[in-house]
Amino acid sequence: EDGTFTMPAENVTFTATWEKDAADWNDVIYLPGSEDGDVQGLPSNVTDQLSGTTQTVGQDAPTRHGYTFDGYKVEGLDGTASLQPGATFTMPAGDVTLTAQWKVDAADWNDVIYLPGSDDGDVTGMPDNVEDVLSGTEQTRSAAEPERHGYTFKGWELTSPDGLEVAEDGTFTMPAENVTFTATW
Repeated sequence: EDGTFTMPAENVTFTATWEKDAADWNDVIYLPGSEDGDVQGLPSNVTDQLSGTTQTVGQDAPTRHGYTFDGYKVEGLDGTASLQPGATFTMPAGDVTLTAQWKVDAADWNDVIYLPGSDDGDVTGMPDNVEDVLSGTEQTRSAAEPERHGYTFKGWELTSPDGLEVAEDGTFTMPAENVTFTATW
């Protein structure tokens, strides 16, 4: 009990026992930076990392349709605001949270445009154009029926892009370019 013993005629082996100090073991947590569940390739969380050890941020950048990955916002590392994939840091005595940051990829966001089909300015009730529509999403052509004195509205004609399929109910898949509908009279 006091650590003393009588030495026998053979070797004696002592084995140290250890108990983890929970305050020194923490996690690296990755968050998608998006609530819509469309982030792919986000690294898995890394648990039970000893403070003072070197950690490496996941090597591969996550992806998200319509956006470009712009690094990770960092919480839990004093003096470090952002990190890129493959960067290293020293594990602090606390969790580190890395939240993916995104920039809009303008090539994937386009508009649905409605034209009056008349240059004389006498068309009323035109639907609003729809801006910043993500390519690949299902859209529905406006059901609005504008008015023009002396004419009957016949419907919407797809004037661009060529080849876009619009269902009878007005639904279509947004391409990676603007879509234009023109009123016909």
